[in-house]
Amino acid sequence: MDRNRCRRHRNPLLRQVEEDIKTEQCKRILGKEDIPLWRGRGDIYRQKFSSKETWENMRNPNAKWDPWHSIWFSSATPKFSFVTWLAAKNRLSTGDRMIKWNSNVNPKCVLCGDFIETRDHLFFECTYTQTLWKALAATIMGSDFTITWASLVEGMSRPLGKSVTSFITRYVFQAAIYSIWCERNGRRHGEQHNSGEALFRKIDRIVRNRLSTIQNKMKKLTPRQRKNREGDVKDESDGEARGALENVCVAIADEDFGDDMNDGNGGDDVNDDNNGVAVEE
Repeated sequence: MDRNRCRRHRNPLLRQVEEDIKTEQCKRILGKEDIPLWRGRGDIYRQKFSSKETWENMRNPNAKWDPWHSIWFSSATPKFSFVTWLAAKNRLSTGDRMIKWNSNVNPKCVLCGDFIETRDHLFFECTYTQTLWKALAATIMGSDFTITWASLVEGMSRPLGKSVTSFITRYVFQAAIYSIWCERNGRRHGEQHNSGEALFRKIDRIVRNRLSTIQNKMKKLTPRQRKNREGDVKDESDGEARGALENVCVAIADEDFGDDMNDGNGGDDVNDDNNGVAVEE
């Protein structure tokens, strides 16, 4: 800074820079060498360099994403969680997104054929998926039942409790999203259509099998292991767990499906091999 020569500039910004240099020259401490400082968290300058803090200063951080509570939890099925995560991020290749890539794509919903296929329409404003979701979740959710995606994500975003009902609600939510997405992909690619009743039976079987697996695992644990197990389904007693399973899975099986669930092309069995997931590259 000793060798800095004041220059004349027409640009007012450059003149301001010259003035700032003069100001800093007056503040310097003579007889001491300059020390490089790195700006860290909270605009505090330190001699130690931190790549993490430098990166945080270079970017604009996004707001905290809350729905992870309803997606990543213990005893969930990974492929269900992954598709639900894509849906929450609105990264599934729905009709409204595909039409932006290719104008020749038919953006209408292949389940009802009436409206443009969006994330919110597919889960669960479509007449096909709406009736299915009502049959699956109305008994479990009670007064909190809704078909609006934003309300569902907000409700599911609460921290996961250790009750059977809390786990079943989130697991049914993920199983429904995954099964509906697979059915949608199958219809998009010309595979056999499955009726809403057949898809309901598939999801019902998935939930039953998962709860039975968890019950068997919990029976093998010692009382101390059960107490220390965090985030899993609470196994208060075999009778209560079995009762919760029957009350949920059997009660919802008695729900009446409307005529709009049966499209006339569906068979009794669901093709379990239809596990493709279309993801934006």
